[in-house]
Amino acid sequence: MKAPRVLARFASPSLRAVLGLLLCLVVTETFAATSSELAVELVKQQQQDGGTLREAMWIPAEFFISSVPNATPEQISRIRQAFAGYVLFLVIDARISGPENVIATPRELILADIRLGFNGAPNQAPVADSELKGDIAGLMEAFKPIMKNLLGKLGAAAQMIAFRSEEIPGATELKPEGSGQLRLFLGGVEFSWRLPLGAVLAPRFDPVSGEKFPGNYRFSPFTGHELVTHDSGS
Repeated sequence: MKAPRVLARFASPSLRAVLGLLLCLVVTETFAATSSELAVELVKQQQQDGGTLREAMWIPAEFFISSVPNATPEQISRIRQAFAGYVLFLVIDARISGPENVIATPRELILADIRLGFNGAPNQAPVADSELKGDIAGLMEAFKPIMKNLLGKLGAAAQMIAFRSEEIPGATELKPEGSGQLRLFLGGVEFSWRLPLGAVLAPRFDPVSGEKFPGNYRFSPFTGHELVTHDSGS
């Protein structure tokens, strides 16, 4: 993958920061392990009979920020700028009968079907490709060959979809540490994220057994004990 050529096409420092980080993760083969707890919560998958795979990954700025050990305020600011004004998802809607037999749903059909819902507000349609501008347009264009190189035909089937945050009521809470419920609808399937995500909060512990739980748990599902934010069992 020719990272310098990809990056040279875009002038924005914010976009360079995000793409540079993404390319480094791919080249060093650490993409799958990066921010593993957060990544697990961001990805939702639905496998249906007949080989249909529908997968959605919410891609907030925090995913990239958490991938940078000891990120500087400048790095964090640039990454946030690249995502400002949009809510992004990476989705796959395809029929799969083998590694080399992937029939992807055309992008135009996905855009016509996919909708976003947040906290009961009316569902929102995605931004049309013709209306995408600036950093987001550049990020989405550059992401296509990156995913194809990373995952082959399955990666080529992946589509990045953008929604305008200004059109979503209560969007200030639409972040991993926010509150509420984020829903994405695609092909009759609902993908759901309950906020806040546990991976962005301090872990909680059972005060008696010391067992560890995600930060968005309040009570142990096994003992019923109210959880605390430090391991008093140690």
